[in-house]
This record gives sequence, C-alpha cells and structure tokens, in this order.
Amino acid sequence: MTASGGFRVIIAGGGISGLTLANALEKAGIEYVLLEARDIIAPKVGASIGFFQNGGRILDQLGCLEAIEKDSCALHRTRSRDKHGRQFAYPALFIEREVALRIMYDNLQDKSKIKLQKRISKVDHNENEVTVTCSDSTTFRGDILVGCDGVHSVVRHEMWRLAHLHEQRSFDPSDKESLFAEYQCLFGISTQTKGVVDGEVTVNYDEDFSTMIIGGKQKVFWFMFKKMDKICTSTELPRYTKKDAEVFADNIEYYTLTPELTFGDLWRNRTTYTLVPTEEAQLKRWSWGRIACVGDCVHKMTPNMGAGGNAAMETAAALANELKNMVDTAEKGKPTYDSIKAHLGNYQKLRDTRLTAILKAANDLTRMHALATLKDKIFAVWVLPHAGDFMSNLQSDMITGAVKLDYLPIPERSLRGTMPFNPSQGLGQTESKVWRAARGLPFLGITAAALYFMWGICLPHALERIGEILEKGVQNNIGEAVHVKPLHSFYGFEFLDSRFRGLVACFASLQFVDLNCSWQSLTFLTDAGIVYSILLIESVRRANIMTLAYV
Repeated sequence: MTASGGFRVIIAGGGISGLTLANALEKAGIEYVLLEARDIIAPKVGASIGFFQNGGRILDQLGCLEAIEKDSCALHRTRSRDKHGRQFAYPALFIEREVALRIMYDNLQDKSKIKLQKRISKVDHNENEVTVTCSDSTTFRGDILVGCDGVHSVVRHEMWRLAHLHEQRSFDPSDKESLFAEYQCLFGISTQTKGVVDGEVTVNYDEDFSTMIIGGKQKVFWFMFKKMDKICTSTELPRYTKKDAEVFADNIEYYTLTPELTFGDLWRNRTTYTLVPTEEAQLKRWSWGRIACVGDCVHKMTPNMGAGGNAAMETAAALANELKNMVDTAEKGKPTYDSIKAHLGNYQKLRDTRLTAILKAANDLTRMHALATLKDKIFAVWVLPHAGDFMSNLQSDMITGAVKLDYLPIPERSLRGTMPFNPSQGLGQTESKVWRAARGLPFLGITAAALYFMWGICLPHALERIGEILEKGVQNNIGEAVHVKPLHSFYGFEFLDSRFRGLVACFASLQFVDLNCSWQSLTFLTDAGIVYSILLIESVRRANIMTLAYV
C-alpha cells in the first residue's frame, strides 16, 4: 500500500514522456507500472533530444538534470546559412536520447515497476478498472491507463475503439485522420568532425530542403529535412529501411553545410542514422473514461524547433499534477469514476492553449527553413537576419509559461534566469488584439475629435483669415507692400487641397506676418514633434521588433 491508497496507474511506453511520468508518480507516492514493448529501456536508435529550460526545470525537480548535464553539451550559439553554406544572419542541453532515457530510468528508486517486452495488444475498460492484455498474454489491472507509446499509439486506438462502443460521438472523426507528414528527415550521430564547433547550431535554409547541425560533447548530431513528393496521411505514412536512408544520404553527399564542411564529411563519420517521416498532428480530445494519452500520441510536431520532447514532458507533468491532486482530495479510498473522468479532462484544458501555439510555431519553422512559400523566403532571407532578438524572444515565449510539478519544490536554479517563469505569459497567453483595440477605442475617439476640431473648425477659419491677409498685402519691416495671391487649388481634390492650404498657412505664419497664426503653427509643430518622437522611440524598442511600430 502506497500513499495513493491502492490507486494504480498503468503507463504504456518507456520513452521520454513515459519515464517522466514514472518519475513524477514515484515522487508523488502514486503506485504505477510501466509497460515497454522493447527488450531494453534505452535503445540505441541514433536519436537525440534537446532539453530547454522548460524541460530542464522538470528534470531538476525529478533529480535527473545534474546527470544529464554531465553527458551533454550546452548550446550557446545558432548560425543560419544558405544552400551554399554562407552565414546570413540560447542555453539548451543536447544529448543522445539513449543516454537521457538511461539517466531517467536510473533515477527511479524502484525499477521492478518497469516491465520490458510487454507490448499491449488489447484494453478492456469498465467503471471499476482498466485491464491491459499484452502480446505474451500477461494482464495488468489498474485505475488509469496512460498512453505514452508514440505516434502509432496502441492505447490511443484502443481508446477510440472503446469509446465508439460506449459513446459513439465522444470523439471527433477528424481526430483519426489528423496525422500526416509533409517532410522526411534523415537524422544521425557522427563522431567529432572538423568544422563543427561544440555547442554551436548551424541551420541551412534551402528550397524544400533544410539541415540542422549541432555540435555535441565529442560528437555531432545532424538532421537532414526534405519535402516529400506528396503529403502522406496516417494510412500512407512510409516506413523506411536502412537502404532507403543510404540512398537519401548518397543524393546529398556533396551538399555544402559550411564553407569547410559537406554532408559527406558527417556521413563518413556516422555512428548511427535513421530515416523517418516527420509526422504532424494535434488531437481534439486526449482522454476518455479511465484512459489518457500523453506526448506524441496526441500532439506531434516537426523537430526543427526541438520542442516536441519538452512539450511531452510538460504534458506528463500536467497529468501528474492532476493525478496527485485527485488522489489527495479523494474522500474515501480511491477516486471515483466521475472524479477520474473530470481530472483527465482537466489536464488537457491546462495544456491546450499553450501547446497549440508551440505546435504551430514548430511546424511553421520547418516550412520557413525549407523556404516553403514566398512569405517564408522573405522572412528567412531578408527579415530574420535583421530581426534582432526576435528568435531569442520566440524561444523565451516558448519557455516562460511552462508547466512544473506543483507538488515538488521549485528548484533554486529556475529562479536565477533573467526572465522568470510565469504560467500566465508566453506562447498562447498573449492578450487578444481585438480586446486591446476595444480598450483603445476611447483614446481613438478623443484623437478623432481633436482632428475634427483642428481640421474641421480651426483650419478653415485660419485659412480664411490668412487668405484675407495675403490678398490685402502685408507691410514688411522696410515699409514695402508685398502682394501675394494665394493658391487655392493644387492637387485638384478638395481633401488634399485643404491640407495643402494648411501648409501654406503654416509657412506664411512662420514668417511672423501674424502673431496669432505664428503661435498656432508653433503649437502644432510642438504637438507633432512629440508624436514623431514617440514613433521614433517605439521604432527602436526591442519589444516592437517585427511589428508595424518597428517599420
């Protein structure tokens, strides 16, 4: 019996999200069992993962961060290059996924709860429990089943099947068709290669093709992205062989990454490599009954921004928070079925807004790297190199509103940054532009009234007065008469001519032919000067980069 009062969670999948949830539940004192289909918890598949500050804080809370830091390299610089390797233009930790999984596994106190070679084949569900049957005929019973088993999740499909039997309209049919892939990626790891700097990221932008090279700790992580011939739906997603990967590599052997480095240099030093489609999806519903899904099961994004693994960790943490809160507030023994359904629905609500924004940003970045549209080309080649802190701000926005484990102490290190974590800020939490415009309407009304008073009342009267003075002639300081016939029409359009006559009036009044007009003109220029000064200041303010004020 644990602190959870006999309540038990079954976790399907021992990847990043599954091991994050396992560590979080262990810290919460909640009983669990983790079922992993492979025969090893940390397979060597050539994959890597970057931990940003949002994932790093969770790792720190769990006690894994220090070990990961020892085996990783902190990224400190990003360089953007074109297809010829020419440069035209945060800290994060990058590490082999295998090593990260091993560290997270080693961090668990009770490893007997990790069951290997347990591939789930069927799920049964009722109001009292959920039962999982594996391909080797073993069964496991629990109160909640959490699918952390990836983009081709068995748990997700079983959840859909069971929901259809009991509540046919509980899921939007489009969820089953939401998974697709437009790009493929050859990724791998090479030994240390000349021309690659430790801790430095190099991105190459090219038509329908992009690359990312990351200098790690005595190794190089690399990604080669290419647009596929067509967009593949969930039933058409290709499964690539090693031969497919080698053919892909042969076709780009001489691709220039930097003036001193080609892909062939990395390929010759390769230790592992894999070719995959980069799937994209965001499901509308993540749970039903006693079943919930986390990570790539429900929110899959392209890897260019490196946000997928960290997003999965946040979702696992959000679910752990809900489970901890649910168990702690259960009145008698284990939580009721209704309580379980309510809490499983709530963890998605806490993640939806932020996750939607991150997923869009990640997938948009992939297309910008591949110069997919004219807008992407203009932004990548002309705007981004002059965008100042734009990319740093985007990265900060992705991190600042991150989820943490609410029942564990806040790590001291997470309080030392120049930008504090704040769940009310960041991507997806920006204030509505419509609401901001609505609040600004009273000030716009005041401005409109002032303009009407100036142009509609004062200016016609001033023009009439100036016209009288100019037609009669003005005596200058040596007693000679100056006769000027005013020009009443210049553009031929009354709307423009009225403003032209205003300029004439201002010019004439500045010659001090009339003290009242001179004073009015100087007052106008003073007011205009303040507005112009504000525009100049706002145009160089860092917060206004990539806005109309910047232009």
